Order: sequence, then structure tokens, then C-alpha cells
Amino acid sequence: MLYNFIYKLIVELKPYMSEFMNYDETVELTSSASELALRLQAHPNISARILSLLDLVENPDNNCETASSTELKIISELKKLGNDSLQDWANSQEKKKALACEKSPGMRRQRKKQLYWHSLLGTIQIIEETFISRRPFSSSAQIHCRGYSLPLQRAITDFGADVPFGKIPEKLQEHYGITVPISSAQAITQKHAHAVKGSQKPAEKITDRDGVELLIAEMDGTMIPIVKTPTNDDKIIDRRKTRSCCWKEARLSLVEIPTQKKTIIGGTVGTVDSAGNK
Repeated sequence: MLYNFIYKLIVELKPYMSEFMNYDETVELTSSASELALRLQAHPNISARILSLLDLVENPDNNCETASSTELKIISELKKLGNDSLQDWANSQEKKKALACEKSPGMRRQRKKQLYWHSLLGTIQIIEETFISRRPFSSSAQIHCRGYSLPLQRAITDFGADVPFGKIPEKLQEHYGITVPISSAQAITQKHAHAVKGSQKPAEKITDRDGVELLIAEMDGTMIPIVKTPTNDDKIIDRRKTRSCCWKEARLSLVEIPTQKKTIIGGTVGTVDSAGNK
């Protein structure tokens, strides 16, 4: 998909890029290429990133010889392209929201404030026009200054569920090329953990019977073959010729009650939840 996208850019934009970089050349553009060229002209940073991608694809200096090194360079350029795209989107949206808010009755400009937030594509920073008791862009974009985007929070929480909080910045740097403070990673992970805990509901009602103080339990699983044979009440069939074999996981459990010197053994081929309920 990525290479199809880049190939399309080569076909459609190469004449425009040549004209853009060399004003002495005269090239004829198709209608679609002309429209794309005019739109890209308003976004010079994105145009520069596309040129960098074209250089990687065409490899004029023979700097991209191996697939792995070329892949890493393309990923790096795509991250920069994503950051520039998100930055241009923020600037455009801020102007639209400020203009619409200014036309509303009773709205008065207050002052301009710096706004930045962290995302998977890097830090995004703009100057936001604010009004009395209202910040139109922050409200519509659902972000706040020094905040973290939801995709970034998801990545942080994913790593926080697997590794210690101190390792999260290293994981983010390795996989996304960004870093966050350990304290922020801890706060975000714990925030979502509390939200998940609050949304959980007990699967079974707690009985009124008195329980025991201590249970020692162990559960393990193993794959067992299951033979299935079709049944037909209308006629007698040879099931030896129509049988099929499949595999299911059997979960065996052993529970001991130390105070009663009692051992309970159970087993099921059901799900993990059904095994826990038993």
C-alpha cells in the first residue's frame, strides 16, 4: 500500500516537482496533477517531505541498497510527513475556528496563547486565538496544553501493562522515536487502569454462605483430541467412515483447603471464564 501511494505520487507529482524546483522548465500538467500541485503549494513542508520520499524511491545517489536500511529511512520520513501534516492541520483548524467564533454575537477576542500537545507523531505547537471564557480550537480538537493525544495514551498504557514505568520512555523511543517523562507515563497508565477497573462488573454474585480463610489452587491446560461423528436418525450410517478429529484445550484444576485437609479436583473444556466460575 505504501509503495502504491509513493508510485502514484511519482507519476502525478514529478512534473510539478521539477517545475517547482526549476522555474526555467516548462511542463504540462494533467488536471489532477495541477490541482494536487496547487494544494501542495500551500504546504511547503509537506512538499519537501514528498520530495525526500521520491529521492528514496528513485535512489539517485545509490544510498539505499538494502531493503532494511531503505525501510528505516522511509519510516523516518513518513513520521516527519505525519508531524508536518498534523501541524498544518492544527494551524488551519485554529484559523477556521477563530474566524467562526469571531462572527458569533457577543464574542470578543482576548489574547493569543501558546498551545502544544504530545502525539505519536511528535510535539505539535501552535498559537491559539482565545476569546473571553472560550478557546474554540482547544474545545473542538478536544486537547489541552501539555496534554497527550489518545493514540499516544493508548501506546503508553499498552507498554505500561507489560513493563515497569521506568522502561516506557525507552519503548516509546525505540518504536515511535518519541519520549515522555516517567511520571507522565505512570500517571497515564494508572488513570486508564482505574477507568478499566471501574467499568468491570462481577460475573457472578457473591453467595451468602461463609467461605474459607485460605484456598490453595492450581490450574493447567493441555490439548486433547476430540472425535466427532455425525448423527442421522433417518438412516444407519457407518460412523467409522464419517468421523472427524479436532483439538480442544482441557483445563484441569486442583484446590486444597488446608484447614479441612480437603482436596477438590475439577476439569472442563470450556472457556477460561467458565473454568474460573467452577
